[in-house]
Amino acid sequence: MRIRIIAQISLTVALSISILAPALAAPDDVVPAGSAIYDALAILASHHRLADPRLSAAAFEGITGQLYTRDELSKLVQGVAASDSIDSESQQALEFARTVLGLGPTDAKVKSQPAVGGFTELSLGSRDAGNAFSSLIFRGRVLGAIGRDGAYTIGVTNEYSRTDARLSFNTRSNGMGGLGNPDALDGIDEAYVTGIGTHGVRASVGLIRRRWGSGWRGDLLISDNTPAHPSFEVQVPLHLGPHLGDYNLTQFISTYQNQGHTVYLGARRLEHKVGDRVEISAEESFVENEFKRSTILILPFYAYQKSAYASTDEPNYFNYNANIGIQIRPIAHNDNSRIYGQFFIDDIKAPKGLGQKGLTPRKIGYMLGIAQRFTATGTQAVVEFAHMDRETYTKPLTEQAPLAWFANDLPIGHPIGPNGKELFVRLSQRLSPKLDVAAEFLDRQRVTQDFPAPVIKYLDLKLAYAASATSSVGLNIGEYHEDAYSGVYVDPFTGVPGPIDTGGGADYGQTIRDKVLEISLIHAF
Repeated sequence: MRIRIIAQISLTVALSISILAPALAAPDDVVPAGSAIYDALAILASHHRLADPRLSAAAFEGITGQLYTRDELSKLVQGVAASDSIDSESQQALEFARTVLGLGPTDAKVKSQPAVGGFTELSLGSRDAGNAFSSLIFRGRVLGAIGRDGAYTIGVTNEYSRTDARLSFNTRSNGMGGLGNPDALDGIDEAYVTGIGTHGVRASVGLIRRRWGSGWRGDLLISDNTPAHPSFEVQVPLHLGPHLGDYNLTQFISTYQNQGHTVYLGARRLEHKVGDRVEISAEESFVENEFKRSTILILPFYAYQKSAYASTDEPNYFNYNANIGIQIRPIAHNDNSRIYGQFFIDDIKAPKGLGQKGLTPRKIGYMLGIAQRFTATGTQAVVEFAHMDRETYTKPLTEQAPLAWFANDLPIGHPIGPNGKELFVRLSQRLSPKLDVAAEFLDRQRVTQDFPAPVIKYLDLKLAYAASATSSVGLNIGEYHEDAYSGVYVDPFTGVPGPIDTGGGADYGQTIRDKVLEISLIHAF
């Protein structure tokens, strides 16, 4: 009942402030692995509907870790010709993708039969001086259109493994996101209904995977490391006149269980495009242990915090974050080159206000990145640097841990977690129409040595051969190093660190030296 009331109030507010504006913004948001949009593109590829015949269905299912921005996927979808003679599955996948990407429906008559897609992946290999392992990943997806302005999807992912996961306690908790983090995707990983109403207002309800921003590894405020939560989301295009220009407002509220407590999570994002080269965004979010007042749906969250909580109550019942993002295209109208950055503030002091006594410790983060794609040669390069202060995302006391920025030890924001700085580099190359290679390198260090956090380095080399439009063979050669935080007791029998007394999510890691050789067979259906 409470969620239904929240949904009704949010939709009413969104409709009341909407002004006629162009299509939805955020074209350069990276679409997280496991998103239904990839399954829709995989269905189109398996039916040979994409204009680029080199893209197989498996290219969208993560065998080399490839991700796409919304704009890149939109261009692929816009290149699909629609007609009354198109097969039902392709038509449903096309209409779904166009709706979710904000492209509008085609003129073709929509058939009622849903599209069914997904993939199976069998992996065999060895790690750590010859220890064999095997795993089987299955994902099934049903998606389709509802009339001309709606779409729906439900996806289920399961992984079956004969050995423990290679990723350590820390890496599972600060998960890699998407298919690299089975903890976040086991079971129903996405299921929602979305529709577009008057003046382009969009409303979505269900289990929704989202990532706000251009980061390849993840983004600082809202990323895709945790399982999808029950959510209600509205997106409202705004036109504020010839001087202020066009904006896009997105707001959602969701709920989940964390350490036995019900937590409400909400976030709001305002985006604006400046000319042809610059896009800026301002974001804020909150977690709350009870839905206290409905005014939170319309007030800025910081103002709500100051008005609804006394200074003694705020740390135990409410937590606030903010983020500013910018993206620059060095060459106008060229989406093959992007420079982006984010600046994150955890827990601005309230309700006392800034500059008063009792300020929280410095808890900020930032991310800088550049992504370049060379279409003619099939080359792509991504370089990212992320930095988080020692207590970012955490709460200082154990009893406040449920309001830390974690969902059962999986961070809501960037997978780096607290007290980390990391360099991530990815290079990928298309060697032939059927052969792709990618290399990923990560170097993660502690910001300070007096707060629990592991040191991680890994190098992965991935090769994928598209045997057909629906099948690929992959080879992964990797080396992974993780050094635990030495100031914490670790059980010598289980390797599990002692109790977390810094407030949920400050992981300690393990000492691991791991070399991996893995062969994967992936088949999309």
